[in-house]
Amino acid sequence: MYDEKCFWDLVTRRGAKACQELGIDQHFFQAYHKNHINKVMGIAFTAMAFEDSLDNGGSAEKLAFIRAKGKKVASRIQRKAVRQPDGNVKFCVDVIRRKGDVYDVDCAVTGSSPGTPNDPKCPLLPIFFNIIFPRVEQMVGVGGKYEGYTPVFQGDNAGPHQDATYVAGVTNYCKEKGWHWEPQAPQMPHMNVLDLSVFPCMSRRHIDKCREVGGLKVLPEDDTWENAELVWNQLPNSKIASGYIQAYRIAEKVIRAKGNNDFLGNGKRSEGIHAGVRNDFFETHNGLSRKDGKKISPPNN
Repeated sequence: MYDEKCFWDLVTRRGAKACQELGIDQHFFQAYHKNHINKVMGIAFTAMAFEDSLDNGGSAEKLAFIRAKGKKVASRIQRKAVRQPDGNVKFCVDVIRRKGDVYDVDCAVTGSSPGTPNDPKCPLLPIFFNIIFPRVEQMVGVGGKYEGYTPVFQGDNAGPHQDATYVAGVTNYCKEKGWHWEPQAPQMPHMNVLDLSVFPCMSRRHIDKCREVGGLKVLPEDDTWENAELVWNQLPNSKIASGYIQAYRIAEKVIRAKGNNDFLGNGKRSEGIHAGVRNDFFETHNGLSRKDGKKISPPNN
């Protein structure tokens, strides 16, 4: 499963309280202008290895977490800017880059287009061919950790994921390898493991990390990404595994509801998207295992 996620330089805390009698004063988040609150986009790739059925548990893998950036060519000389107490900006003699220099910038994700020197993009196609496919091949190939497993790749139907050149490249490669490229159904975020479980968990932890470093001020983009990477590296595999099992069980609810939204629940007694993962599984170093030790047979086709 793969998807993109934006991490913000500053996220305000909703519902913050102030009580001067207890020494809890009101705090203010500081940003010179709302346009200065930037964001950094990351592309996450996760996997879940299991036998017969996800109800048997399995091992989760963090394949990659990549910053969406591209190469831009400077069109003029750029000097270091320092904001003065009165709000004005003063440019120093220090030169950051000169005309013609190539440097990295955060940018949007595309399927196959790298953009232009003035407007670069981050294409998914070379990421798959240069990073993801080789790592998966190493895992499922001869002598690999999951030798003999059949990979199934999934992503949502966002615009970049529907790029014709990109789709043709990845599907043809998977077909040659005997793998499966199966995009998830459109308008179904509950079936996206990353949106369902991984990204919400990362966002909460990322906010805490950023506040530890920057307090109530806006962080530079590089610091924002550094904290996002730290959260990714510290994220337990069991959290990823629980997302896969939850998505699998939600799919069963959708089938029972015959494709409508009744599975989301109506009323207080409805279980909604709750899937009972914590009740049925215990955490391991690599993922989740069933508490009762049972072996679930493969579902009927």
